[in-house]
Amino acid sequence: MMALSLGSGLGCSTKLTSFVCQQNEDCVANERAGRCEDTMFCSFSDTSCPSNFRYGSASGAMSDMCTGEALIGDAASPDIVDGGRANALDAGAHDNQGRPSIAMALGRSHTCVLLEEHLTAPSDRKSVSTCWGDNTVGQLGTNVSTGSDGSPQSSFFNGGSGIATGITAGHHTTCRYNELVFECFGDDGNARLGPGTSYDYNVDTIDIGPGDESAVCIDGTRNSGMIPNAAPIYCWGSNTFGQIQPAMGSTTTLNQAPFQSFLTDETVVIDELGVGKEHVCVLTSQPGLSSEITCWGNSEKFQVGKRRQGPVKIGDPSAHIFGPTLIDELMNPVRLAVGYNHSCAIDRDGTVFCWGGNGAKQTAPNTAEPAIEHATRITGLNKRATALSLGKDHSCAIANDTQVYCWGSNALGQLGQGDNTATIGDPVVGMEGTRLMGVDRIESGQDHTCAHVPAKGVYCWGLNDEHQIDTTSTTRYFSAVLSYAESE
Repeated sequence: MMALSLGSGLGCSTKLTSFVCQQNEDCVANERAGRCEDTMFCSFSDTSCPSNFRYGSASGAMSDMCTGEALIGDAASPDIVDGGRANALDAGAHDNQGRPSIAMALGRSHTCVLLEEHLTAPSDRKSVSTCWGDNTVGQLGTNVSTGSDGSPQSSFFNGGSGIATGITAGHHTTCRYNELVFECFGDDGNARLGPGTSYDYNVDTIDIGPGDESAVCIDGTRNSGMIPNAAPIYCWGSNTFGQIQPAMGSTTTLNQAPFQSFLTDETVVIDELGVGKEHVCVLTSQPGLSSEITCWGNSEKFQVGKRRQGPVKIGDPSAHIFGPTLIDELMNPVRLAVGYNHSCAIDRDGTVFCWGGNGAKQTAPNTAEPAIEHATRITGLNKRATALSLGKDHSCAIANDTQVYCWGSNALGQLGQGDNTATIGDPVVGMEGTRLMGVDRIESGQDHTCAHVPAKGVYCWGLNDEHQIDTTSTTRYFSAVLSYAESE
């Protein structure tokens, strides 16, 4: 049994920043026994709380709160402060009637939400996306430039049945897709838009890299001429770092047509796909067996993992270009996220591991090393993670307490902690210190991040220089604000 001084107004002489419990016996303060809540924090008897229990002062964002106290996004407490509204696109805006979003996508300076089906006629259902922010190359969905004046744009999905299942965004590009077709709009530099809007592929997911020379990749089987049940990755765009044709290394060829970049046999499932600025990673698994992550492309900052005997260095020795390389420090990864020059994964026990560029401590917050060669455990989070999203110089995770925790650069408010300090273990907060909780999805752009709270909407924080958070202002936000409101 651990006898730690855990606070909660009990006259403790020691105050811990955060203590994670596993069982009730872990919670003892000044010889008073507490209980271990589902949030993995200790609470202690306090009759002034409606629940008769109050969290201890070593309970992270919940410190000294009554258990059950409402946080931002708690649907049971509609009177809680929304964390501020950034001219939120809410009920009635753009004839979308505040419909719930089913997916989000963030580019360098724009934000999109894919909404539930829109009924245009009794027999005609279509998906619609609403985007805001920079639209200098039509990346908000109309392929018509409206500049970056903050005007949000809504457009219908034109592929297949008219119903989209996903949306993704890159530097200045956006794609929507379903299982049969995908369509892309925005910047066609380096052939990012591909040959057109109709493709002969079954699409599971699609991802766009965040840079000017990034690839666009899909996880899906071609409808003809493909090995039955095989799991391929097709990519197109720039191949400057072998991210499209890893077996050939660096070439100046632009691949407008999708190229088979990665193929597994019929026993392997591709679970997740991530495209970085100059590298690509995939998470694969075999039913009943372990899972693994493989990366390829530019590894100058160890984006493809450690440099050892396994990877085959291709092309110019000074270019650090590697073919498919196993990230073998991970025991059994279940989630994957890829940023500009770094990648992170969640292992089966909820632990976060990262590797790659670390110039802003986005990969290893407790070291100043500029690049991290091995997949390294993130310490200080003290939570089990359930989802990840990575920006250019920051990383974020949804934890098992449904709050968001970020690390890395906070110069532009990327960590959402209310100011420009950078403390791992502190959660994203709303305006005036209200807490953001109940998050079920998260996405990051270059320097901003958005989180979705069911029945509330999309909350965003970070850089807002092109109205990617607030359609009427370019003020950067160090706290989460409501950018798209959903109807109750």
